Amino acid sequence: MSTEIEKNVILYKGMVNADQKGILAEYVMRCKAVLDMFDNLREFADQDEELPHKEAALHSLICPMGNDSTKMDFEDHNLWIIDDRLAFFAYFSSDRRLIPTPTDQNPCAQLRRPMDMMRQG
Repeated sequence: MSTEIEKNVILYKGMVNADQKGILAEYVMRCKAVLDMFDNLREFADQDEELPHKEAALHSLICPMGNDSTKMDFEDHNLWIIDDRLAFFAYFSSDRRLIPTPTDQNPCAQLRRPMDMMRQG
């Protein structure tokens, strides 16, 4: 299997021109910076007292709270930390209360408590 992967990597590298390599390198560096921040936020805010950072800081790094995909561009969230596929859903919402309306057909809207994340794919 490793040989097959290596052959595919060589094939894919041939499909990327020099300009695209620069863009890809910039994206990888951005991801690295986000992951470094993620690791930093997982550490204690106060090592002596062992006080953790607030959940809101981690949550906002992954996806700003109280927003949905209609208000954000791809660069405004880091859902890929959880799963790469989340970044490409047609709709997602983060920490927003869903209040059903009489014409609402979304079964998730019947929930009375805020959810951390909702997606429609």
